[in-house]
Amino acid sequence: MATEKITFPRLVKNVFKRKGTFKHYIFFILTILALSFVSIYLTYTTYSFFGALIIVALTMPLVVAFSEYSAIIESGTPFPLNLKTFTHLFRNTYRSGRIRLVFSWRTLLYFILYIFAATFVTSTLFGVLILVFDKPLFNEYMVLINDMLTSTSPEALNALFEELTRLFTPYEIPFAVLNHLNIIVGLIFITNRAIFKIYASVFIEHQPKTKFQDVMDKFFSDAPTKKTLRRMNFFVVLIVSILYSLVFAGFTAFFYYLGAGERILLQAELVALLVLMVALPLATRFNFYFTQMLLAEKREAILRFTINELKTILLTTNLPEQSQMYIAEILKAREAELRRMTAVEDEPVVTDDKNDESIKK
Repeated sequence: MATEKITFPRLVKNVFKRKGTFKHYIFFILTILALSFVSIYLTYTTYSFFGALIIVALTMPLVVAFSEYSAIIESGTPFPLNLKTFTHLFRNTYRSGRIRLVFSWRTLLYFILYIFAATFVTSTLFGVLILVFDKPLFNEYMVLINDMLTSTSPEALNALFEELTRLFTPYEIPFAVLNHLNIIVGLIFITNRAIFKIYASVFIEHQPKTKFQDVMDKFFSDAPTKKTLRRMNFFVVLIVSILYSLVFAGFTAFFYYLGAGERILLQAELVALLVLMVALPLATRFNFYFTQMLLAEKREAILRFTINELKTILLTTNLPEQSQMYIAEILKAREAELRRMTAVEDEPVVTDDKNDESIKK
């Protein structure tokens, strides 16, 4: 079965080709934006724990529901696009288990390790830049470190530490900006990868007890597919990260120049958040078309897997009659699609020796 070659320009063209759907996103983008504003503000106060709680318990499930809602919009299915539909998707986020595609203990562990590594690289880079471009400060820093190593008085150590903090005050904001960008780039990567997995879990029907990682390993573990996934994820993360970094760093410098007060980073982050809110529907649309094109290359294998999974659900699960009828209809549609696909592929070809033409029977 011939499929289109997956390229980044072709996917971007598909994202912007369809018109008239953005209006369906506005209300839900504003909802996520409002929660993000609150959570970001809280992280700059003594209530930072509640800010993190809002991100994990509300914002991340909203992203999952938003991705599923986007699939309904982009597929053009006759499904009501309203608050009731979105609320149902949000309630189903934890029950379906798709929240684990965005947030899990394994993801959290990798994220923490990434932050440590990124902070180490940033600190090392800063040290090298100071050594090259600000030798007087570096020399003073070495003197303070030597004094701290030889000092035995707690009072003297506190005084030296305060002096060390004062010494790096001119670099405090640039260093904070880089560390913040490290965190945001990591979150962009996690979110974009999760959106793809959400779509894959939606389009590949499987049993609730089937581990989705097993599904990913079955269809996306070959080298060419992994290469395509990494390449597309890299392009999306790179573009969104660059746009966010430019806006965040630019407004940080702008507010610093205006003397906008102590919370310059907070103000710049709230402005830069708008970049992420614009990028979210674009990223969901991009991953929707990317997932469709990627699955088209493996459609026959996916259909066979899906049919076996649906049959197992009907045979082994005690479902309400309405749910059984719905799954049976899906199974019938998948079997019909597989028959059409295999009928075309198995169609015999007879060669006419007289005119050397191939005639399909």
